[in-house]
Amino acid sequence: MERTALTRRSVLRTAALATIAAPFAGRTRAAEKAASSGSMVLAWHTNIAPRWLDPLQHDGTATPDNFLMAVQDALIKNYKDKLYDHLALADRFEFAEDARSATFRLREGIKFHDGSPVTPDDVKWSYEHYQGAWAQALHDETDRVKIPDKRTVQFEFKRPFLDFPRLIGTANVCGAGWVVPANYYEKVGKEGFAAKPIGAGPYKLVSQEPGTKMEFEAFADYYAPVHIKKFTIVSAPDAATRVAMIERGEADIIYFIPGELVARVQRDQRIMLAPVVSGNWWLQFPGFQDPKKPVS
Repeated sequence: MERTALTRRSVLRTAALATIAAPFAGRTRAAEKAASSGSMVLAWHTNIAPRWLDPLQHDGTATPDNFLMAVQDALIKNYKDKLYDHLALADRFEFAEDARSATFRLREGIKFHDGSPVTPDDVKWSYEHYQGAWAQALHDETDRVKIPDKRTVQFEFKRPFLDFPRLIGTANVCGAGWVVPANYYEKVGKEGFAAKPIGAGPYKLVSQEPGTKMEFEAFADYYAPVHIKKFTIVSAPDAATRVAMIERGEADIIYFIPGELVARVQRDQRIMLAPVVSGNWWLQFPGFQDPKKPVS
């Protein structure tokens, strides 16, 4: 991954993990301060479910993607202009011409947050124990998962499986390509893992108040640069509260700005309002609040 220059826009883009079909707002002065001090706060628009930190429980919606991107990592994933095949834990990916096999080579020296190595056995175990969205389709089409050597994992399919790369690499619909430490998961179980997850992502979970707050810290052994040292997500379901938080500098990024609050946000020159263009839908009504417009 190339090192990104820390401008106000790149800081906001780096920390904007969500793929929500609604605008977000970022307080530009707060973001600059956060970048220099190494901390950033995202005000989330719903209560927070601890299971979103567990890729094996992915529910097939976009929401878990925002949290997985922080704590966990995948073989390949969607990132910036890469729709599904951005190399992450894997440094090489080959999909057979006949679509009957896929081969991944893991990066050398990658680790989980507890210091244990990420191995092909972890990849195989995570895939075979995946229970979330599209699990049945993936398991039905997969013949076996092979480990040719200490860095390589090969998936063999019962028939041509053209959808495999997009399913395993699109984090906002499926979690099968995300890798958890097998031994730790087996030891603590599903509930224990959601409470104290260990991943291989850019941030490790420091603490959480279930439903309301999660605090993360940059993982020093991550294979790519992590620009913000401390990252916090707080629950703020009320839209007016989120806007007030960014106005007061209590949050650096917020999502889901409803139409009646957009003008208020736009009047504040310290705040940048932007669409989340990765959303699969959005609505815009030009002049909707103008009584002279025919759509009013």
